[in-house]
Amino acid sequence: MRMLKVLFLKNEGWVTLPLSTMSFKTLTDLRCLILCNWKLSGISFVRDMKKLQSLSLYDCSLPSFLELQTDAVVTHLTNLKLLVLHECDMERNNFEVIRKIPQLEELCIIDSSEEWDDCSEFFKTFSIPRTLQCYVIKLGDLDDDDDDNGRLSCFSDKRTLLLSHFHISNGAIKDLAKKAKVLLMANIQGGAKNIIPDIFHMKEGGMNELNELQICNSKEIEYLVDTSNHLSEAGSSVLQVA
Repeated sequence: MRMLKVLFLKNEGWVTLPLSTMSFKTLTDLRCLILCNWKLSGISFVRDMKKLQSLSLYDCSLPSFLELQTDAVVTHLTNLKLLVLHECDMERNNFEVIRKIPQLEELCIIDSSEEWDDCSEFFKTFSIPRTLQCYVIKLGDLDDDDDDNGRLSCFSDKRTLLLSHFHISNGAIKDLAKKAKVLLMANIQGGAKNIIPDIFHMKEGGMNELNELQICNSKEIEYLVDTSNHLSEAGSSVLQVA
């Protein structure tokens, strides 16, 4: 077992069952760990997996990620490049530690629970890891059918942001949105009447790779692009939101 490189453990039952992670400490050569539908007492066991490159948790419950906040744990995750948290039930949704993972390149966080109807708390404790290249972040119940097979297509679009609440004052949200290829924003708040330039400025770059844009339940938004007072930035057209 010490030479095991990939471990996939799935609980096929309807009820989430406790999983003892004590034996994981011997898996020092593990590169990929996938856990589905388990109740975990904590996440600190990963500190013994110094070669771990991919950690994926599907439908798991755990206290929080706060155990990873100590430097003693985070500094051991020097090879972790992929982190997936798919519909996980956490007692405390504190993701501040994610930015401390030194080599994280791909991040997938999908949680459709109603508690995310206001995503502002999430982004108060979340910042973009310097090395992050691909991300899929879906927070809140958006009645979106595209994620029915989310486990198989977590990174089908390399940069996806789907939010049931979007406040324009939050810098972390805007940074992710500017780089997104698929962007869905619902309940946009903060006084913006258009997407460009009230939320995003053309001169600042970004949104150049955007392939799909959806705006839902945002009564404040009147136009997608209002260039009537910004002719020097782009043409003279005004695209109105119906």
